[in-house]
Amino acid sequence: MEYRFINDDEKIIKTLALNPSLGAKVRTLSISFPDVPRTPIDNFITFGQEHGKKAAKNMAFLTKAVLPESGLTRHIVANITKYQQLRELSLRIRPDAREWGNEPTTVEKLQWTIAADYTKINAIDRWSTAASILDIAGTVFPQTVELEITTRYTTGFNPVPEPLAQVAIKSNEPVSLPRLRRFSYRGKVKDEDHESILRFIQRNQGTLSSLDMPFGFQKLNQPMIKFLRKIRDVAPKLTSFTIPERYREDRWRSHKLPVWSTSTYPHASPSNGIDIFQMWNIGCSFSHEIGRFFSDWTTLRVLKIGVPLSGDDGRPQFDDVVPQILSFIENLPQSIEELYIELANDDVVADEDEDFDPVAELPIKIFKSMTRLHSLDISAWIADVDRSTGLIPEKAVFCRRRPSEQEPNNITKKTVWVSRLEAIYQEDQTAVTNTPLEIEGDFEGKDADEPWLGGHRSWVSDNRKYWVDGEYVLGQDVEYSDLGSDDED
Repeated sequence: MEYRFINDDEKIIKTLALNPSLGAKVRTLSISFPDVPRTPIDNFITFGQEHGKKAAKNMAFLTKAVLPESGLTRHIVANITKYQQLRELSLRIRPDAREWGNEPTTVEKLQWTIAADYTKINAIDRWSTAASILDIAGTVFPQTVELEITTRYTTGFNPVPEPLAQVAIKSNEPVSLPRLRRFSYRGKVKDEDHESILRFIQRNQGTLSSLDMPFGFQKLNQPMIKFLRKIRDVAPKLTSFTIPERYREDRWRSHKLPVWSTSTYPHASPSNGIDIFQMWNIGCSFSHEIGRFFSDWTTLRVLKIGVPLSGDDGRPQFDDVVPQILSFIENLPQSIEELYIELANDDVVADEDEDFDPVAELPIKIFKSMTRLHSLDISAWIADVDRSTGLIPEKAVFCRRRPSEQEPNNITKKTVWVSRLEAIYQEDQTAVTNTPLEIEGDFEGKDADEPWLGGHRSWVSDNRKYWVDGEYVLGQDVEYSDLGSDDED
């Protein structure tokens, strides 16, 4: 059952309160409120306050709940240990330990978002927010396998928690969650937080396999490299490591293009060591030294990495980035099978498609030097000629290594399918050209399953409705004229 705030919702809560058998059938509860400026915040806070206690008691068999600040939420929190089948819980409330008690629950997946408007965001957007939640989780949610903590800016129309200055942190000791495998934190980190973060990771090293969080560094320099090495040392079972960045509207991202969102997963039983590493803005140019940092990551299979693209007089300097990329890959481990590179600069414009030629000619050199590589994407996130940006890059090459078209059983020969995307304007469709190239080398490992998007498309749409879970859902026989307006849902 899903709740969205409308005037008659209180009648539904009253029905659940007066009908225990109906309440017992509810397995999923989702409460959400619209961002409507004219809606009084008190309406949200008092939602479910009158009949919520009995309704919460009757919904004893919940397995999943999404709970923002409201009267009904408070009744559920007060009796949280009674929900013995509750496995997934998403919260948007103040992390006050005094409201939770000391009894454990059965929750295995916990998402906790703390939102505030501009007057309070600085008080909550910090590692101490996560520390408060971790204190609660250690007592109330000890069975947690996945834990995601996010601080974010809100418009101020939805109810938000009070600043954390009013919430006491239980102790400075790191929390132990004996089943924790995946941890994500999206919020600010300062230098003084590093030791606390390291202690938390080390305390949970026995189970932690996926880490997704920023560390407050501006670029991948020697201090950050030193800190990342410490994380590898204290978390030997870590297989997936993501360092996101914050961008427009205070949102977080690991990547931009939807096709990459679910492209890879860690192996089911990888060797000890990091399998996937993602950092979409290293804050500096590619270099030999940065490549050397990864040289001993001998289990690294997928590398997703982004750099700022240099510009001169409003034009991207693609000629300059080519030797930097080649220098970077010299020391990368041969274990890498997938390499995704972003070049980003919203203030430069490529007037001609040929400007991107130096980068588009790189793939063959890269495939010959990285013997296990089967997938390579290099994309340029720059402005179009109208000085705007969109959901897909202006320039990109998507390359897939396949068995040789001419000699499919010859392992020293391969066909590299190069799909080149060009978008001078961010319009409803973007041109794609596909070119198969025969190469020779000492190749190892598996090949890609197919060329990018099948290798036969002449255009793609940048409308987000055509990208679902990382897959492009338009059939190859679809004509652009049949799609109608991209504004239609």
